[in-house]
Amino acid sequence: MKNVLKYLIEQSLDCLYANDKDLLERKVAERDITHRFAHYFENNIAGTIVAEYNVDCEYNRDGYGIKQVNGNYVYPDFILHKRGCNDNNILIVYLYLVN
Repeated sequence: MKNVLKYLIEQSLDCLYANDKDLLERKVAERDITHRFAHYFENNIAGTIVAEYNVDCEYNRDGYGIKQVNGNYVYPDFILHKRGCNDNNILIVYLYLVN
């Protein structure tokens, strides 16, 4: 699973750099970059072992409360998970853009 996630992240970043370089150069809002990255990630998961999971941006609810990882509340920029459950948080990403 770890290698698949690493590959998907790399592929999605490659797509982001190739297709949205102008957004990066213009230093648009982190939220815009996060959403583009999530879009590419979601496209790239088709046919992989994580294809059954959901990709969401700035999503921190499990249907009843705030998402938790190891008992800590999380407010991710991007999450790969099964909606409505805290037991299937596969990947949680916080993006930090450096100027």
